[in-house]
Amino acid sequence: ISDFGAKVDCYDAGIFYPNGYIEKFIIKLSKTYEPKKIESFYNSILSKNEYDYVLMRHSPRIDTDFLRKLRISNPSAKFINFHWDSLRSTYDYTRHIKYFDKVFSFDVKDCQNNEAIHYLPLFFIDEYDEFRKNSLSDNTDKKYDLLFIGSWRDIERVQLVNNTETLCKA
Repeated sequence: ISDFGAKVDCYDAGIFYPNGYIEKFIIKLSKTYEPKKIESFYNSILSKNEYDYVLMRHSPRIDTDFLRKLRISNPSAKFINFHWDSLRSTYDYTRHIKYFDKVFSFDVKDCQNNEAIHYLPLFFIDEYDEFRKNSLSDNTDKKYDLLFIGSWRDIERVQLVNNTETLCKA
């Protein structure tokens, strides 16, 4: 985007996850370390110039008070939120919806269950659909029929991949 003349600030939400064993140890010893680190992160964003767009890709751990302040300090900005994970008890961003002009998810069920969440498939463009159509009409033998790219972050995903493999073999 900056190649087209836009001024872009990018912030990594990894700030909310301890960085290695040393930081985990410091957090256990000091009750003020992590809150100060997060407050400093929020303040660095709030101290910037007024934005035209605020795009947030991940928000469950973002503080609602920070979002309120960011909204107030950027009254004309368009706030857009996009989630690559499904809503569940450990990943619930619904309390943040009111701070965004548009909220998107790849999960059709989440969109059906909450009218404020709009469907947007992951990384899908028309060229991929053309490739898919062409590959379906191609009569050459394929070595693989299915590819999974993702993380094994929970047992539910492992079971889903295993069940998919079993279904495909059947």
